[in-house]
Amino acid sequence: MEKELKIHIFCLTPDICCMISKYFSHTNYKFKTTQLNSPEYDMLEDLGYLPDFIIVDSEINNKLKHKIYNTYSESKIIHLPSLTEFDNEINEDKDIIKISEPLKLRELEEIFKNITL
Repeated sequence: MEKELKIHIFCLTPDICCMISKYFSHTNYKFKTTQLNSPEYDMLEDLGYLPDFIIVDSEINNKLKHKIYNTYSESKIIHLPSLTEFDNEINEDKDIIKISEPLKLRELEEIFKNITL
């Protein structure tokens, strides 16, 4: 039996959260989301659990990204998409998994499988 993965998504686009959750609904992955209202939002609330993976929308501001990466440093971080200067800067300090644009859910699925084997 597959290990139950806890995955948290920080995203500005509700459609992306919904699409990812629906695609993985047949798996043992448990998704929770933090829907952010604007790119300037920079408050990080306690999730109440430690996710195995955190998916971060590239449109989130750098201040909040730093808070997420520092607070959940034990979680694997996936950054969607991975084309920004911030990404290169932070990747030196933290192992961030980069997903290219456009988002391919099959690619994301392979990452989950490879890391949990």
